[in-house]
Amino acid sequence: MNSDPCGKLPLDFNPVYVSYARFHGHDPNGMLERDRLRWPGGIMCGFLLWNTRMVHRFLAEHNEPAIPFVKGQYESYRKWLEEEVSVTLSG
Repeated sequence: MNSDPCGKLPLDFNPVYVSYARFHGHDPNGMLERDRLRWPGGIMCGFLLWNTRMVHRFLAEHNEPAIPFVKGQYESYRKWLEEEVSVTLSG
C-alpha cells in the first residue's frame, strides 16, 4: 500500500502510472516525489502529458480510432505500454 500525494488516503498505483514511473527510472513513490518538485501545484501534470503522448503513439501504431478508448482497447494499450517501457529500458 502506498500513500497519496497529500498524505491523506492509502492507494494502489494504476498500472499505467507504474509504467510511467519505470520509464523515468523510478518506483511510483519516487516518481510522485520527483513530480511534486517538478510540477508544484499540479503533481500529475507530467504523467498526464506523458500518457497522452503514449496513447497517441499506441493509436497510430495500431490504426485504432481516436480516444476515448472503446471496450477492450484500454487493456490492449496497457499491455502495449508495459512492453514499450520494457523495450525502452532494455535498449
